[in-house]
Amino acid sequence: MHNNFKILTDVSPPCYAPTTHKPPVPKLFSFGFTHWRQAKNFGLSSAKKNWFISLLQRMKEMGKESIQDVFSGKKGIRAHKISWDKAGTTMKQKSFCTKDWLGEEFFKENELYQFHISKGEGRVIGFVDANIVFQIVLLDRDHNAQPSKFNNYKVVKNAEDDSEYNILLKECCKIVAACYGKNCENNKKFDRLRECSLPKIDDKASILINISECMLKKIYKVCGEKKLSVEDVFELGLDSIKDITPKESNE
Repeated sequence: MHNNFKILTDVSPPCYAPTTHKPPVPKLFSFGFTHWRQAKNFGLSSAKKNWFISLLQRMKEMGKESIQDVFSGKKGIRAHKISWDKAGTTMKQKSFCTKDWLGEEFFKENELYQFHISKGEGRVIGFVDANIVFQIVLLDRDHNAQPSKFNNYKVVKNAEDDSEYNILLKECCKIVAACYGKNCENNKKFDRLRECSLPKIDDKASILINISECMLKKIYKVCGEKKLSVEDVFELGLDSIKDITPKESNE
């Protein structure tokens, strides 16, 4: 659980341990991406490379300042706590309180803040953790969290995007599954891929199970004929047995 953090302009900023030779050095602004993700209308499909350059430039500049100075407004950066009751705010606190994101108890001890990248270039949303690191939660390219004059006070539809690696990996999985059981010249090559354990995609966990070669072929046959993913087959199997009463042990 994250420690509470409040910006108090009349309190000395967090410091490194002082020495007898040098004065305390203020904690400089730093960033983390542990909790970052894309979400509905908070995707990056419309973001161009110049926008990412603007984002990195802003982060570079903020990294030279203390976190207290940034949030006090001394450096001309619009950084403040999100006002959930403000008219036009599209986000709800409960959207962040899932177990796989910030957790159900997050807002009991924490707040979300935002700072601007530059005029018309959107906002960065996140919180300050126990180590005084700004953990980025969302990149709001189009001011969708709190629509402004920039986007005519309307939400801009912005789809989620994917990395080139994940796109390629997903396409490979589709091709391998679709080719199975057919007179495909690449089947022998694909057999080698089917034997490999694929890495983690889209924050989904990977599991390793031992099954017979016959069962493996049956799975890929079903995937090819029914146009399903292995995950679909796994989920359908779980649904079909969830109401079955477990057999009693003979022991």
